[in-house]
Amino acid sequence: WTARTTLEEYIPNTMTQNFPLFEKYPDFHFNFEAAIHYMWMKEYYPEEMSVENYRLLKRLLIEKTQQMEILAQTTAGGMKGSLDDEDYTFFYVNDELCNMLGYTYDEFMEMSGGTAKGAIYPPDVPKAMRDCRECFKKGDEYKTEYRIRKRDGTLLWVMDYGKKVRDANQEVIINSILTDISEIKETIGQLEMEKERNEIV
Repeated sequence: WTARTTLEEYIPNTMTQNFPLFEKYPDFHFNFEAAIHYMWMKEYYPEEMSVENYRLLKRLLIEKTQQMEILAQTTAGGMKGSLDDEDYTFFYVNDELCNMLGYTYDEFMEMSGGTAKGAIYPPDVPKAMRDCRECFKKGDEYKTEYRIRKRDGTLLWVMDYGKKVRDANQEVIINSILTDISEIKETIGQLEMEKERNEIV
């Protein structure tokens, strides 16, 4: 459907038919595309957009934002958002990712050059980028593993998993979760060493 159809038909229908359902279904989830539609209501239908309805929408949006923040804080790792460009330029990095690596936000952005590619330990870049290219040839999701140098100089193994989506402007972006897998890598390394020793014996 077109923006004109949305403005002339779908938005008025939402205002007259959906508003009464918000309180009845409190678990209704906004998505980012829908959120822009509710902003258009205020811009193109200011008289119909009553103070009561506006307050209700504002409260619901705040609640959903808080839920997203809780999800980010409880994720075992960190979250990042990147543009779909050659180096995957960051447009978002959460505090948990910076804390996991021991950096402040500004320090992390300086270390990485503001890109996902720049954050990867240089010897791991070719494989990580190849993994992403191969995954994106098959679909919208990707998964790869690589090391990142922490602020204290040590290396942290992470699993980087993400998915391409479209934002409110229909631009392709990539939302990702990074999980610390250093202990898993260490355990696997120890098992491989034990296996080699047993084979020698």
